[in-house]
Amino acid sequence: MILCFKNHSLNCLKLLFCFFLLVFPAGILQPPFYHRFFPRSLNYGGIGVVIGHEITHGFDDKGRLFDKDGNLYRWWKDEAVDGFHRRAQCLIGMERENSLYES
Repeated sequence: MILCFKNHSLNCLKLLFCFFLLVFPAGILQPPFYHRFFPRSLNYGGIGVVIGHEITHGFDDKGRLFDKDGNLYRWWKDEAVDGFHRRAQCLIGMERENSLYES
């Protein structure tokens, strides 16, 4: 499920992708990622790279090392860290199955 809406007060585009809320500043919709005179394929590819990049942040655990003020602080419980790594194996397994080259 993907929901998309524009927040005019913040001048940003928000995408609700499954359980991820992705917020993009409106300024991202300019070259090199997007331009109204670019071919559609280039626009879709450019913004798709940005969206894909942001989605992968849902699978990294670097934010767990810092508190809300940016101070180095381990605030995740050990069970949460273990659960994260267990679930991350799903994405790792999918990537291992992909290949850029034919065998």
